[in-house]
Amino acid sequence: MKLNFKFYDALHLAFAEVAEADIFLTTDDRLFRRAKQHSSIIKIPVDNPVSWLINLLQLQGDSNEIK
Repeated sequence: MKLNFKFYDALHLAFAEVAEADIFLTTDDRLFRRAKQHSSIIKIPVDNPVSWLINLLQLQGDSNEIK
């Protein structure tokens, strides 16, 4: 199956999967879009580091709110 990743992008994703990383962060928009297109095949979440950090901070903020 051809997913059209560049060689080193595919290699980085493969190593991240083998290492059982929690997430693969990239600023490469092309790689990010392609990974999202194939999210059913890629076994590791892929995100942009800025988006990931914003979401993380929002989740932490939500859990620290007084209810």
